[in-house]
Amino acid sequence: MDAEKGKLNKVVGVIFSKDRAMQLDATIRSLMLHCRDHQQLVLKVLYTTSNPYMENQYHELIRTYDTVEFIKEHEFKSELLSSVADYPYVLFLVDDNLFVRDFSVMDLIHSLETHHDVLGFSLRLGNNTDYCYPLARKQKLPAFLAVDHGFLKYNWTQAEYDFAYPLEVSSSLYRVDDILPLLIQTEFSNPNTLESGLAAYANRFVSQKNFIMCNQQSITFCNPLNVVQNVFHNRAGNRSHYSVHELRKMFDQGFRIDVERYSGFVPNACHQEIDLYFKRML
Repeated sequence: MDAEKGKLNKVVGVIFSKDRAMQLDATIRSLMLHCRDHQQLVLKVLYTTSNPYMENQYHELIRTYDTVEFIKEHEFKSELLSSVADYPYVLFLVDDNLFVRDFSVMDLIHSLETHHDVLGFSLRLGNNTDYCYPLARKQKLPAFLAVDHGFLKYNWTQAEYDFAYPLEVSSSLYRVDDILPLLIQTEFSNPNTLESGLAAYANRFVSQKNFIMCNQQSITFCNPLNVVQNVFHNRAGNRSHYSVHELRKMFDQGFRIDVERYSGFVPNACHQEIDLYFKRML
């Protein structure tokens, strides 16, 4: 990534990843497929691995995606701070994101610049997300307001479950001026403790930034097929053929997730377990 070009970009995208080269490849590939102006996005991957075998797979991705900056995690908090500090906007992502719908990152930024009462733009929410996967419950859609670019806006202080969770790190865009002070004040050492730390500050924004924006239908969602951390007990699938070990073997055999197969998919939740389709690419 050319340093001077990077300084001109308004938004940095940070993908958090651990031991999931196959799924990370799908996140990057589907993002580049559906983001019409992804050249405006400075994309960084903050990653860690458990062993040299996994590390080698990330090095293969580094060779594949030469416009993406891969940062090997040593001190998570300081590396995240340095990754976002020089940009006006940050898009947080994780390595089980799948993008399914076209969008413009500059349209998202324009909406945040226009609507000062909006805390962030959620790429995972929409009028289709009527189920909360972590709690295994139906959730009520909030009272949406139609705004520019065909987007929706709602009051997160009057919503429930996923819609009442304004600070999260799986697929939301924020102003760095809002987020950076929280990052500095919060103690965290991984994406899970980062998100729980940020969530604790939501009440700071109740009076002045009590709205969240989203697309009419989800732009992306998380496909939680396996677990790579033991910090929190997050709900996820447990089918053996989608284990980190099995996907690692398929990656080495040259298979990749066929992200085009998911174009236009409408999830019913921010997290939804769906089957993977593969194609041999190497």
